[in-house]
Amino acid sequence: MGVMALNLVAGCEGGDCPEIFTNDDGDVVVKGYMIGSGDRAAIRFASDEDAVVIPRSLLLRAAHGLEGP
Repeated sequence: MGVMALNLVAGCEGGDCPEIFTNDDGDVVVKGYMIGSGDRAAIRFASDEDAVVIPRSLLLRAAHGLEGP
């Protein structure tokens, strides 16, 4: 897999916090805080999946930024 071009949709300046991006395909990429092992145990993952935590306010800002025409 090559390197994706990411476009910041919502986050903070400096990149030291959760952020939401879109990639070249228009899919959403999320960077967040790692979840704890107890939370991980409650979720079934495929071998290529993972989960992160992001603030609700960030998700709402990103949803507004992702709205189409």
